[in-house]
Amino acid sequence: MKADTLSLQLKILAILFQSRAATQDQLESLLPSSPMNGVGEVLRAMLDEQLLRRRELLLGGNVVYTLSRAGCALAMDHDVIDRAEISSKHLWRRLEVSDLTLLHELEVVDLRIAFEKAATGRCSVSTYLAQRRFVTEAGKRIFPDGVLTVAGGGKAESRFCLELDRGTEPLRRIVTKVADYSSLAGSGLRRPFRVLFVVPSFERRNNIAWLLREEFPQLPNFILVGEKKDVLHDPLGAVFLTPGALRAVNLSAATPTVASGEVYRRSKERDELIKKEARLVSLHRTCPVKA
Repeated sequence: MKADTLSLQLKILAILFQSRAATQDQLESLLPSSPMNGVGEVLRAMLDEQLLRRRELLLGGNVVYTLSRAGCALAMDHDVIDRAEISSKHLWRRLEVSDLTLLHELEVVDLRIAFEKAATGRCSVSTYLAQRRFVTEAGKRIFPDGVLTVAGGGKAESRFCLELDRGTEPLRRIVTKVADYSSLAGSGLRRPFRVLFVVPSFERRNNIAWLLREEFPQLPNFILVGEKKDVLHDPLGAVFLTPGALRAVNLSAATPTVASGEVYRRSKERDELIKKEARLVSLHRTCPVKA
């Protein structure tokens, strides 16, 4: 096997280990093709060698690639996967998941692509998308959708735990997640972090920020919430709302009510006020915001 082909194979295996699955288009976005071996050609060869599995999702009609046992072994042999980091049993439990879970993972890969492309020439962005486990002092496990590190301009790096929200969880579940992250942040981790929620709609963004403002007044800037379409368009721009930013917005006349303790009823007046008055922020000041 030629060295450049093996190198590309190992890069593909690393991405699939980190993200569970990816489409060919996503892999091509993340990996520059060499003149002799394009990603598509290498994918076909890896399927023939049973280094990958090909799966057509019934939901969405996407064709995705995942690791096979042979591919996992090859990656471990070349130290692409740390044997001590993940057990074989846990790895296959991560891979044997529903189409809905894989669709979620594909959306996370889209975010990775957006962040890495946006960082070019502006700052350094590294992404780790495998579901690394964090454990709170109380022993509760947290599995972020990814860990994002942004650095540049000679200043300290900023680290974020990524949560891709598809709008299906009750808002009270978001509160529980933030409480867990807050407990983790207070446990003396060597590297401070904040939590980045990417959500499907403007209204969902406002609902989450408003609720967290009420529930965690002591954490005004610990959480950043961005609408998915804005994050994909300019992930390093000023597209994120913090609960603390709502303190500057006069919401007394437009406070939404809570239905069944779970979701907010729609408040058009509130959303218009937030759009007009709330100051959005970027992830890191060392990454210049595009004009």
